[in-house]
Amino acid sequence: MVKSTSAYDVSSFAANANVEIERLNAQVDLFWPSEGDLLEKIGLSNTMRLLDCGCGPGRLLEHIKTRFPNSHCEGVEIDSMLVKVANQKLSDLMLDVNVREGSAESFCDENASFDFIIMRLVLEHLPDPHKAITNLVKHLRPHGKLIVISNDFEYHLRTYPEVPELTPLYAAYCEARRNDGGNPCIGREVPQHLINAGLSLATVTVELAHNGLIGDQPFLKSEGSGIPAQLVASGYLDNAVLEPLTRNWLKMLQTPGHSISRQLWIAVGEKPSDWREISASKTSTEDTYKQSLSEHFDENESATGKVFKFIKHHLKLEDLKETDSLSAFGVDSMTAISLQDSIKLLTGTEVPLQQLLGDTPIQIILNTIERDSLQKTEQSANSTPKSPDTTEWDEGEL
Repeated sequence: MVKSTSAYDVSSFAANANVEIERLNAQVDLFWPSEGDLLEKIGLSNTMRLLDCGCGPGRLLEHIKTRFPNSHCEGVEIDSMLVKVANQKLSDLMLDVNVREGSAESFCDENASFDFIIMRLVLEHLPDPHKAITNLVKHLRPHGKLIVISNDFEYHLRTYPEVPELTPLYAAYCEARRNDGGNPCIGREVPQHLINAGLSLATVTVELAHNGLIGDQPFLKSEGSGIPAQLVASGYLDNAVLEPLTRNWLKMLQTPGHSISRQLWIAVGEKPSDWREISASKTSTEDTYKQSLSEHFDENESATGKVFKFIKHHLKLEDLKETDSLSAFGVDSMTAISLQDSIKLLTGTEVPLQQLLGDTPIQIILNTIERDSLQKTEQSANSTPKSPDTTEWDEGEL
């Protein structure tokens, strides 16, 4: 059995495992066949080798293999129960597809290379997206594509008339997933994750499901009631929310002209022919930026000297005087935040934003930094441990 590093576990994610499996299937059906059209537009064809990583009960593989019967399709899934369900279902349909147990982070097959690898609603459950993506890219052929389809719960299912209780429901869900090590709002971040893994970004788009096109039933199947009930049982959602949520949902469905919509984020990265693995940096962005700042200054320069030189360099105002105020040069809030963060990295002092945005002369800002620096020096001196007392004591004397 593969040890799970995922925030998703079918046995605990919802109140009933069989109901959850049906929900997982409905999640795929909600966006099919339009998702198949999109995959074909991206480049999926009938002769390609494809891996569905995190394939669940195998519904997407079923759809793809049916649409592209001459394609070679494989699946990998971390949940052993879902592996059995997927293989049984695909076998019953007489589809030549094999699903093995494994994870995105640990998948390894030296003899397997793929034209397409799909991760659908998987990355949001993983604690280390970079590790998962990088490992999968190793199994892509040159110019192969990694398709990542993700949720972003700030843009999740919405209705008309509005169901107000969806907001606390999504907040509870996000809290639960984050506590499990996932990121339910990862959709917006995926393009940068692909770039960080050394892929060229081929496509970024969203796919939308709307009841005006497909009716209400696919939404009802794909959402279900198991997750809200489980969130209540696990203490993330107030039980007082559940009843009005259910009643207002029903009221919405009974309203003539009601609307239900849901969107997913899709990012596609293409593997360059000269791809090399890029390790996640162990140096923080803050450390890197601090190092790049320090390269511009003399090691022995005072803190205020460094800051004044930096402000002139940052604003490209070499004639700037200490008697000038930054507001006179049109410094906006974004620039002020950037200056505040950079000054803090250089000196350890957080200059009040009001000084950076107001009519405060730069000299006052420098005085603030110098005063703070002196206070820190005095505090450091006062907190320095005293030298051990070397007085010799006679035996027994205290």
